[in-house]
Order: sequence, then structure tokens, then C-alpha cells
Amino acid sequence: MSKPFRFHPVDAGLSTQRISLTFEGEAATEFPAADLSLPEDQTARFWAVYNFLVSAQAIPNDTPVYTGG
Repeated sequence: MSKPFRFHPVDAGLSTQRISLTFEGEAATEFPAADLSLPEDQTARFWAVYNFLVSAQAIPNDTPVYTGG
């Protein structure tokens, strides 16, 4: 299990858009994300930012995966 964290977009929709990521007990780290499209729907927005951070290898992909059986 990974350390608790939180994240949110900063300057959404602007050329200075970035994602702020804070692990519990640590200072925030920001990732430039000018090309990231953020949907209006909050669930879709959450997954867009989450997947961005996973692809940047900033957080582990803790999404459960059904493997059948």
C-alpha cells in the first residue's frame, strides 16, 4: 500500500496548468501538465489527473484490476 496522498490541478485550462501532488507529511510537488485535458465531470477529472500522475510515475497505480476467476 502506498503512502496517503492528495492531488489537484492548479491553473486549470491555462498554459501554466500543473498538477500539485502532496504525500502525507511532505511538501507538495508540482508537475507541468499544460497539454492535459481536464473534463468537467468530477469523476472523469479525478481519473484524468490520477492517470496522468501514474504515467508520470509519481504515484503507483493502486487501481484494482479484475483478473477473472
